[in-house]
Amino acid sequence: MASFMLDLDGVLRRGTHVIAGAPELLEVLNDYVVVTNNSTRTSQMYAEELQALGLRIPPEKILTSARATALFLKENRDYQTAWVVGEKGLLHEIQGIGYTVTPGCQCVVVGWDRTLTYQKLETACLAIRRGAEFIGTNPDLTYPSEKGIIPGCGSILAFLQACTDRTPLVIGKPNTLIMELALKMLKDKDAYVIGDRLDTDVQAGINANLKTILVLTGVETEESVSSSKIKPDLIFETLDDVKRFVCQF
Repeated sequence: MASFMLDLDGVLRRGTHVIAGAPELLEVLNDYVVVTNNSTRTSQMYAEELQALGLRIPPEKILTSARATALFLKENRDYQTAWVVGEKGLLHEIQGIGYTVTPGCQCVVVGWDRTLTYQKLETACLAIRRGAEFIGTNPDLTYPSEKGIIPGCGSILAFLQACTDRTPLVIGKPNTLIMELALKMLKDKDAYVIGDRLDTDVQAGINANLKTILVLTGVETEESVSSSKIKPDLIFETLDDVKRFVCQF
């Protein structure tokens, strides 16, 4: 037997488009968790959104970087205030652990934000320069949308890093913290990490001493794989190929 940690964007869907073979792959998975660096939704929001696309994933099998960040803060910091650069999923998780969102904050939490404004960035910059801890949900520089590759959370972190000269503490993949939380959600600890990115998904698996599978349905190409020092254990072109592999167990 084996368990599986799946990425979401670039593996199961691209924007609002379901990637070919995703529903069929989910049907053959038993012990699995979807681990996403996307912080824009809560697990419940994702479950409802994915259900509408034809992907049936219960919320208890979805771990977001927003949730992982909130859990980290709750367990490791005594803060009561934060400034949030992010969408409603991240805002909900931060407020859910009792934090007040205010410019006069103890930490700045940054996620992917498609409603990003200069005012949000300005407030974050000023707070970090005053001494607020700089925390990022994930380092993904890009996001694989149905339109193509667009700016991700890492691009926002880069902006703030440039204007504060501070490096963020990143919670999501490839950080092992989110992987440790995901392992707790699995029965079988002999897990494979399935992702479309070398620098986050595959590197996270390597950092956590787990087996890794790269699927060429999202960001990476044969060319980028051949030129990278990050090497997955297995590479598949399609989700149908992944399904055939999973069915061996």
